[in-house]
Amino acid sequence: MGGEKDNPDNLANETESTSGNNGLTQRRIFRILGVIFIALAILLAVYGTVVNFAWQQGQALQTDSVRFALEAEMASQLAYAEEDISAGNFALALRRLDWISERDPGYAGLDSLRAVAMEGISAGPTPSPFPTITPLTNIVEPPLLDSEPAKAFDSLRQVMDDQDWPAAITAITAFQAQYPDHNRQQSDAMLYNAYVNLGQQLVMGDQIELGLFYLAQAEKLGDLPLEAEDQRLWAELYLLGISYYGVDWSTAVYYFRDLCVAAPFFQNACRKFHEALISYGDQYAANLDWCPAEELYAEANRQNDEPIVTEKLGEARRLCLEATPTPSVPITNTETIGSLLPKLRLGS
Repeated sequence: MGGEKDNPDNLANETESTSGNNGLTQRRIFRILGVIFIALAILLAVYGTVVNFAWQQGQALQTDSVRFALEAEMASQLAYAEEDISAGNFALALRRLDWISERDPGYAGLDSLRAVAMEGISAGPTPSPFPTITPLTNIVEPPLLDSEPAKAFDSLRQVMDDQDWPAAITAITAFQAQYPDHNRQQSDAMLYNAYVNLGQQLVMGDQIELGLFYLAQAEKLGDLPLEAEDQRLWAELYLLGISYYGVDWSTAVYYFRDLCVAAPFFQNACRKFHEALISYGDQYAANLDWCPAEELYAEANRQNDEPIVTEKLGEARRLCLEATPTPSVPITNTETIGSLLPKLRLGS
């Protein structure tokens, strides 16, 4: 019995049996691992396809969103241009139409409205109403006498014809100081027109605050024309926005958003709005608050899909998805914008 247990042949058979079992077990493990790897590869391929499809759909939706926003803005500006033409504000209507033309030269109705606006401009200015003074065209002039006041008044006409508005204002105020009772209504009407024209020139240029001053002086003599009222409102929005630019991005965004909608051509309002959105988003990103940053970058991207904005938006979107949901801490205090902002003067 003991001899059979110790038989070398029996030991060899047992060893071969054990080795066979081990080999079979290893092959099974490899097969299982192979199946797992294949399944993982299939899952990754499916996941990649889904992600790629979702990304393409997202890009398509984003492109559509930008296009729809631009179309809506152009439609609004075209409607505003029609209102301006009806009110006789042909120059303002033409600026709106030029803005549309820069983005879509073949926009429906653009050429016909431009022709109407150009015809209105070539026909000459329409006299503005003067609630508190009488327009020059409606005044019955007294016979001019060969006197110093009459000669001085005639010289004012020449200055007005030259459209040198600063010189006209200086000459008219000097005339009124020297001859306060001579043709006062007419000289007031001249002064009103000089104030309005100079104010509009400066507001649409680089001296906005000085332009607002001259419009305020004109308003003391009569109600402002609708075009000048619009320009004054735009100027006030711009000055408020620029005063917060680089200091409080949330407030700058608030003002320039309204200005970009109302007058996208005024003082590069939409460009300022675009830059303020990016800077406000950067402020959130610096604080690792990615979800608010994503919203701001997305709005900036809808305004102008520059590569750097698209890159910032992609990073913020990814990090927003990865972030653990936690209460967002505002960068500024909890007061509403309305409580912080000065009241905007819409009238006189």
